[in-house]
Amino acid sequence: GQIKPGQAFVFVKTADGGLRVEFEGKESVTVPNRWVAERFFEGYLRAEKPISDKLRRSVAEGLENLFSNVTK
Repeated sequence: GQIKPGQAFVFVKTADGGLRVEFEGKESVTVPNRWVAERFFEGYLRAEKPISDKLRRSVAEGLENLFSNVTK
C-alpha cells in the first residue's frame, strides 16, 4: 500500500543487534542480523551522501531535543 502523511515507520536496532520494523505501532518484521541493521542505519545517518538527508537532519534534531530535555 501507500504511506499516507502522518503515518510512521519506526526502525529499531534490537538488543541482540537485529533490525525491527514497526508501522503505526505494530511490529511488521524483524531481521535477526546485526550486519543488516548496522548497514541500514549507517546508510541513513552517514554524513556524506546519506540515503535521506531530511531523515538524517530529523534524527539529529530529535536527539538534540531529547538531550536538552534530559539536562533541564
